[in-house]
Amino acid sequence: MLLSLVAAHVNAPEWAELLIKSIRKYTTSEYEIIIIDNGSCDENLQWLRNQAKLGRLSLIENKCNLGHGGAMDQGTRLAKGKYVCHMDIDSFFQRSRWDIDIMEIYHSDPLIKLIAHRGKDKYNKPLGAPIFFYEKAFALENNIIFTYKPGILKGSTDTAQAAYWQILELGYKVKRLNSGEKIYDKKALCDEIWIKGKPTMYHHYYGTRFSEHYEPNKHQMVDKWTLESYLKRKANIFNQADVKEILSYEK
Repeated sequence: MLLSLVAAHVNAPEWAELLIKSIRKYTTSEYEIIIIDNGSCDENLQWLRNQAKLGRLSLIENKCNLGHGGAMDQGTRLAKGKYVCHMDIDSFFQRSRWDIDIMEIYHSDPLIKLIAHRGKDKYNKPLGAPIFFYEKAFALENNIIFTYKPGILKGSTDTAQAAYWQILELGYKVKRLNSGEKIYDKKALCDEIWIKGKPTMYHHYYGTRFSEHYEPNKHQMVDKWTLESYLKRKANIFNQADVKEILSYEK
């Protein structure tokens, strides 16, 4: 197995379907999909469970929420691939050969040991959440930690930030990917990550935070954004022709 694609999920079935179908449509390499569920309700697990029964993915159902970083660490241990690519569940791939391109970047410099999205703050949040690409053996051999442990683990100011500082302290490099021009909606609450001059991954900032499919955790306001505004933006994304094409993919 060359590539293990891992995502943490909690009560976001529509985003999960879009991500998984984009993986199946656009990934060229031999791969597996691992979904780490952090305590979703049964209703929001139906599609994922059906996909697992069909052998299209492995679904790990945690009884409690391990957090995003905890799920990343769990996924690393479970991965069968040489490379691990961890993605946010509210993201999706936009084109074919994304995997070939990211592996070429990884091997362009022997010191690169992690590829991730560029965060907003070089010192407190150097990495963004949508994608993390690394070798499983390197992560395990060097005890690279993605779990968020504020005040305990050096550099752990947010999910996966400690990994950045760990890798630098070992004398290696982290390649940080940039956002490019937004294709769908320039005002959307998102990043579109470009690789080799091409739009490669869409990521919505709030795709799971409103928890619109789980009433006990449903929010009417997150930061300065309302649920209504989020749902309008979400509908705009899911109505795009290429997104509809991804969702219709059945192989």
